[in-house]
Amino acid sequence: MVKNAEDEFVAVGIIVKEFGLRGEVKVRPEAGLFYDIQEFQRFTVFVKGGPKKLEIESVRPAGHHILIFKFKGIDDRDAAEQLKRLVLYVKKSELKELPEDEFYYFQLQGLTVKTLDGKIVGKVIDIMPMPASDILQVVSDDGREVLIPALTVFIKKIDLDKKEILVDIPEGLEQ
Repeated sequence: MVKNAEDEFVAVGIIVKEFGLRGEVKVRPEAGLFYDIQEFQRFTVFVKGGPKKLEIESVRPAGHHILIFKFKGIDDRDAAEQLKRLVLYVKKSELKELPEDEFYYFQLQGLTVKTLDGKIVGKVIDIMPMPASDILQVVSDDGREVLIPALTVFIKKIDLDKKEILVDIPEGLEQ
């Protein structure tokens, strides 16, 4: 990977496998980016030779959270197969700006979760998309896992500058 790629790029999907005979691939977007990923014109993938650009020729839905992508210059199954398991990245600067009270999942990962009285619950390690609401997967310093629904009844404030999330969760849940 290139120097500081983590600071400059964000993963938006992964090429799951080839599809058909004409160079198409199945792509699973990162959680929360199903519609956004369809708006990008090009992606960066990191291969042994360094970063490589992939330009979109076409994209269409193909079922539950899967899209079919056709990239320019990838015209047969063999070429598409070479892309399998590559992660699609875009520059963070290319992401659309969200309203003040909305966040991309990658922005929440690593944030410290605290209760309203200042007790540290842990750090967000993942966000799990669920039908009713997304779930913050938080791990404490001693390795305990706490699952917090991403609902305003529990999440009181997200402060990216302070790198923290203030929560109001039932007593005992953080233990």
